Amino acid sequence: MSLAAPLAVRGLQKSFAELTALADINLSLESGEILALLGASGCGKTTLLRCIAGLLQPDAGSIEIAGVQVASSTVHLPSEKRGIGMVFQDYALWPHMTVAENVAFPLQMRKVSKRQQLEQVNWALDLVGLLPFAERRPETLSGGQQQRVALARAIVGKPKLLLMDEPLSNLDKGLRESLAMDIRRLVKDLGLAAVFVTHDQHEAYALADRIALLQSGHLSQLSSAAKLYQRPANAEIARFLDAGSLIAGQFSDKGFQPANEQTFWPVYVQGNYQGIGTLLVPRSALRLGASPTALPAQVAQVVFQGEHYSLHLLVDHQSLVLNCQQAQVVNAQVSVHLDAERCRAWGAEQQVLHLQNKVKTSSSADLVIG
Repeated sequence: MSLAAPLAVRGLQKSFAELTALADINLSLESGEILALLGASGCGKTTLLRCIAGLLQPDAGSIEIAGVQVASSTVHLPSEKRGIGMVFQDYALWPHMTVAENVAFPLQMRKVSKRQQLEQVNWALDLVGLLPFAERRPETLSGGQQQRVALARAIVGKPKLLLMDEPLSNLDKGLRESLAMDIRRLVKDLGLAAVFVTHDQHEAYALADRIALLQSGHLSQLSSAAKLYQRPANAEIARFLDAGSLIAGQFSDKGFQPANEQTFWPVYVQGNYQGIGTLLVPRSALRLGASPTALPAQVAQVVFQGEHYSLHLLVDHQSLVLNCQQAQVVNAQVSVHLDAERCRAWGAEQQVLHLQNKVKTSSSADLVIG
């Protein structure tokens, strides 16, 4: 007999007056899995987290935690009875309590014995590396340490599901990266399932096994970080992720013609599609160097990024960006090779178009991969 999923969301809907905040959301988690709810402000990610946490009741659909239905249009189990742990963006620590007292608070609410409280608090603080700070006040700790206290408080009751609301947003870059690795390790070691909200794709990449990207209340894509970035489901997702340059234009058997340009780029669609569309050109699809199909370009800007230079190029009147190891001279004329098979494209109806580098000129006009 298989164990129930730590979280199962089915057909979830939530509206506020005329605004649809969530529309038919379906997703589930496995033990040890971390899911990021990612999207721009107002996309519905916080509403979804609040529904899971029991802070909002959905209008339709259901939520199950470890096989128990905790929410539907007619069921609304209180947060404290859902078997969840919560980590908030602002830590939400009691300033008049010690670190140990803050961590023990949820156990006190559950009437856990003093002896068991001490054991579980010491266990949780040891896991996050703060046992020596048990008698300190929160204000004496750094931001990263305070968030670790909040994490210890969330796991002290050994929850079935861990929920986090932008857990790293108040920390500087170095602390974000360090705490992200620690949270990941902790969730995996404990076999928890975790859901967290973020608007920062890099935070999602660092923490999550899968990412649920929401747009206007709809779950637009649910995939691994690599697939999300390399194969975004639509142009708006690509724009949000800054996955490359988006160019509007026309696809034909001559290649791709950017809007308002006379030239054709060596990008061809597999199949018979001809018509308007949008081309996504990732940085990885470009490299400097001459080739029979290279495009002439002008270096518009050079930005040093530490381990590489970011080159902003003008190809015709279109702006493209690539990373390279050598600095280039601004306004210099260069040749840039574009690998169509690393690009992504969508047609007039937002359908995905499959691309390749070459097209036959024979009478059969069959397409072949170059």
